[in-house]
Amino acid sequence: MRIMRSVYQNVKSLYDVEYKVFSQYGEDGIIDYLLMRLNIVKPKFIEIGVENYHECNTRFLYQDKTSYGVIIDSQKNLLANAKKVLGPYFYMGEIHPISQFINKDNVLDIYNQFIKLYDVDLFSLDIDGIDWWVVNTLPKNFSKIAIIEYNPYFGGKLNVTVPYRSDFNRMKFHHSGLAFGASLLAMVNLMDYKGFAFIGSNINHHNAFFLRKDLVHLLSFKPPSPKIYESFAENFSRESRSSNGELDYAGGTDRLSRIKDIQVVDLSISPSCQVILQQANGFTGL
Repeated sequence: MRIMRSVYQNVKSLYDVEYKVFSQYGEDGIIDYLLMRLNIVKPKFIEIGVENYHECNTRFLYQDKTSYGVIIDSQKNLLANAKKVLGPYFYMGEIHPISQFINKDNVLDIYNQFIKLYDVDLFSLDIDGIDWWVVNTLPKNFSKIAIIEYNPYFGGKLNVTVPYRSDFNRMKFHHSGLAFGASLLAMVNLMDYKGFAFIGSNINHHNAFFLRKDLVHLLSFKPPSPKIYESFAENFSRESRSSNGELDYAGGTDRLSRIKDIQVVDLSISPSCQVILQQANGFTGL
């Protein structure tokens, strides 16, 4: 990581600084780069959707910076798991595991409790479901850095999200597991309204990175042009499952065909986010 930091002045995109320590892909390196550019020494963070905290976006920064954070997941034994995963690091900083299923009805209460103590430096959200609706509930400028998962299988042109269900479950919504979250365009538009600029994604193209607009000038590169947003939906993961729950390794346009009949909220024609349309023909109908 120290070698990576020596080139932070010449970074041209987030891809240049991807590096995996405990993150799923290269998010650890991207986060480290952003914290250094913003001169944040002890980042205060909220991460929602961490499973057992073994592989997630904030574990490395917590162990490296011994800072303050809140981690949230629906796992009932999150506290015990976090203690086991972190070992002595659990006590070297101040981390607060919360076992709770997050939706738009409870996220603001947790957020407001956090900001009574600290401003939020980094906010990470990956709940494989109603991510758009949760972000929509948060206030403007809710963090300095935000990492929001999006669904690349929706493609780069659609402005859609799954409908809101307080108990949304990705596999129950559609057996393939491919119908979750929101498209990149939906997240970019929402985050623009919230006061953030889209600055890129991880190379696997499922985690979008945002900076509060007044901080973008601190980057060593210009954020990507909207003209190339579609390229951030190029994803080759084959996590599709058959109706009996087994991986069937669908790829390319086959992934779209699996979920062509699901219902989504078309945000481009429904500012109030209440119109639910049934998709057809691989999402070309919107």
